[in-house]
Amino acid sequence: MKYIKPILLCIICGFSMGLFLYSSYEKKDAIKPVFENKEKLYFLKVGTYKTENEMTQSLKNTSNYIYRIKDNNYIAYLAITNKYENIEKIKGYFKKMGYIVSEEEIYIENSSFIEILSTYDEMLMNTEDDKVIENIIIGVINKYKETFNE
Repeated sequence: MKYIKPILLCIICGFSMGLFLYSSYEKKDAIKPVFENKEKLYFLKVGTYKTENEMTQSLKNTSNYIYRIKDNNYIAYLAITNKYENIEKIKGYFKKMGYIVSEEEIYIENSSFIEILSTYDEMLMNTEDDKVIENIIIGVINKYKETFNE
């Protein structure tokens, strides 16, 4: 008899704690993550255009670019890196091709893309060969298009 009261008390406490936790998870919209897994990436921008046709005409010498629409303008990017040290190398490569690029910081949350980009960036840091640089840039842009369905 002396063990029944503590057992019943434990069951009641466990049941009420379970209901409390369950009800808090039902309201998932109210739960906000403690931290966001976004990482700063450097997108190398080649230009901002008023129309898609203007953009494609300007970039007719290359087919490997991505763009986004912001404020009714088409912003075209030729490369992506997450290492600041690679920006000048990429700028130099595109300068040889006749493009002037500038970097823009954009935060991305896709961890699988960031992991692949880090691998490409390591390869980019260890080369000076223009053909290898070109293949790395093409690989990154294609992976971005594949990951984000563009």
